Amino acid sequence: MRYVMARLGVRPRNATLSRDLNNLVKMGFLAKDGELYSIPDPIIRYAVLRMR
Repeated sequence: MRYVMARLGVRPRNATLSRDLNNLVKMGFLAKDGELYSIPDPIIRYAVLRMR
């Protein structure tokens, strides 16, 4: 939530953020370990980190 707020300058609704994160986990773009999310695919991780 803090990252999204800092990046976009607005606070998303909890339901929206939760839904979007769950969809990304279901599609395999993210992996959840406790409270932390990570990008399991090294190619996608590389591409995402290069976008910054």
